[in-house]
Amino acid sequence: IAALQATAKSRTADATEWAARLRERSVIVEAAFVIYERDRVSAGSVLGSAIAFRLFLFLVPTIVFFVGLMGAISGYVEQDTVIDSASLTGAMAEQVRTALSQSSTAAILTLVTGLFLMITAGRTLAKALVASSSLVWLTGGKVTAKAKVVAIIIGLITSLMLMALLMSKIRSELGVAITGLSFGVGFVYYVVAFVVLMSALPRRTHDPAALLPGAAVTSLMLAGMQAVS
Repeated sequence: IAALQATAKSRTADATEWAARLRERSVIVEAAFVIYERDRVSAGSVLGSAIAFRLFLFLVPTIVFFVGLMGAISGYVEQDTVIDSASLTGAMAEQVRTALSQSSTAAILTLVTGLFLMITAGRTLAKALVASSSLVWLTGGKVTAKAKVVAIIIGLITSLMLMALLMSKIRSELGVAITGLSFGVGFVYYVVAFVVLMSALPRRTHDPAALLPGAAVTSLMLAGMQAVS
């Protein structure tokens, strides 16, 4: 066992020296190591989990709000018109029919409840994003979520949902080829949206170019998941 431990320590030391030399020779390798080290220092996986959980808590009342909204406008639009316009099928289409069939009292109650919970959850999500950005950028200070940040987050998430519906409509009406092009347009939109979002969060630099890498990676992952699904 002692011999195995000594061999492992020796090889670990050799690998560490090799990695250090490689970092000196390659800017790309150095950037990868810096990203990894910064992620460990800022507890990136913990922050990501916190954001994902609060994002889920925000999406639930947002769906409730739109269910109430559909019920409120049910007297002015036909069920099939809404379903066909959004290109909804299966279980989602049935849920929309149910929402459009509810009474006006239930629709207003659902609408108001969903709006209240959406604002509350949006504020909680905003605080998580502000705290995460503050930790990553090492800004320090008191973590507060201003009304502007809350409004930007609510608008951003809502626009992402609408963009998903738009892409579904394009796919059903124009085919796969045009849908593929729409993912490129969606990627550009996501980059702009995430730059706007991160511009409202605390950071140590006012250079907007510093926000592009994070916005591009997030947008690429989001557009990729939409393409696969």
